[in-house]
Amino acid sequence: MLQRPNQPILRGIRLALALGYGGLLGLLALLGVFSAQTLSYVQAKDTQSSRIYIERSDRLEAILSRAYSVSALVRDYLVDPDPEASDKHRSSAREAWTLTLEALAEYRRVATVSRAAEIAKLEQDMRKYWDTAEQGLLLTGPRRIRDGYEILTSKLAPQRDQWLSTLNGLRLLDQRDLHNNIAEAAGELDALRRKLWLVVGLSVLVGAVLTAVTWRHLMRLEGDARAQYNASLEFSERLEELSQRVLGIQEDERRKLARELHDEVGQTLGALLVDLGQAQGSLAVQPAEALERLRSAHGLAETALGTVRNMTLLLRPSMLDDLGLVPALYWQARETSRRTGMDVRVATDHEDLDLPDPIRTTIYRVVQEALQNAARHSRAGNVEIVLQLVEDTLRILVRDDGQGFDPQRTKGIGLLGMQERVSQLGGDFGVESAPGKGTILRVQLPVDDGGKQEPFSR
Repeated sequence: MLQRPNQPILRGIRLALALGYGGLLGLLALLGVFSAQTLSYVQAKDTQSSRIYIERSDRLEAILSRAYSVSALVRDYLVDPDPEASDKHRSSAREAWTLTLEALAEYRRVATVSRAAEIAKLEQDMRKYWDTAEQGLLLTGPRRIRDGYEILTSKLAPQRDQWLSTLNGLRLLDQRDLHNNIAEAAGELDALRRKLWLVVGLSVLVGAVLTAVTWRHLMRLEGDARAQYNASLEFSERLEELSQRVLGIQEDERRKLARELHDEVGQTLGALLVDLGQAQGSLAVQPAEALERLRSAHGLAETALGTVRNMTLLLRPSMLDDLGLVPALYWQARETSRRTGMDVRVATDHEDLDLPDPIRTTIYRVVQEALQNAARHSRAGNVEIVLQLVEDTLRILVRDDGQGFDPQRTKGIGLLGMQERVSQLGGDFGVESAPGKGTILRVQLPVDDGGKQEPFSR
């Protein structure tokens, strides 16, 4: 007897899976959000540190470049013997100094508050240098050449070295800030790595617990499912065995009934016809009334004999056992055409097939049911029966041009019976049809003996 799965077990599995996978998804979501935020923060901080360092470095380089330009122009003014170029050197030096002060102001804007003292000292040293340089720019005539070299070597050069030293100190402080920011970002990455490992460890732990709980419930469910499967398998085997026995008993009863109708009733009615014929001959000189009664009895006897013969053939035609499958199909096609008016044709390349009785009976009954369906339901005008033997497979096709139907929605008893008969012999059964498109019935049965034939086409 089939058993339903244990509902509490199913609910427990669903709950365990929901909680476990929900927790894992939650941890993974938190891990993803935390990682994305931390990485974004570290990346932004690193980008900002690099941008600030580059900006400060550019400003310092601008100060250095313009200060060197001032130093070179002052030197040219003091040592160039050409008096006509002195005025140009002086004006260029003063313009370069103005640009140097602007560059210093730009650096002060991007520098931190902690750099105020160093920047003030740099500005003080540079202004002291410029004051000395301004004294040299005021020299004219022979004094410019005579005293200029002394001012350049004894005063300007040491003062220039002084503000260069201060400028290099600022550069080193900026580099130290950059290194500190890089170290801080590395520390935050290390903290993120530790947190990631913590979350991974928690995920593995939750996954292990979930696996253990789910495995336990699945084992219980597998036991119930195995028991249910064994019960259904046993039930299916018993049903198949019962179905085979029913079909076998049905065929035996039909064979017995056909034999009795043929041997008993048929012989009796045949004798009756003989007796009536003799009586008719002996009463030829009797009155017309007696003769009419005999003729009526003779007609009734012929009708009864024909009915018995038709019943015998419909139950199980003797030619199926005596002559084989193909002649029985030809007879069935002729009888169906005579009774229904349909044009039924049989096409086969094997007129003499030596098949086991179960296969002969199955094919005959399937074709019989298909023809009845075509006459009763399809309203077909033409039916084609194709029988082919391809290697070790017997193929049967029944095609009609009737009104068709939807096989997915219509499953009659006849179709189910045909499918059951074919499946009992390990064959394949298929129906192709559509409203207004006719019907094609396909059957394939394995046989032990067969020829080499091309499969029939649609």
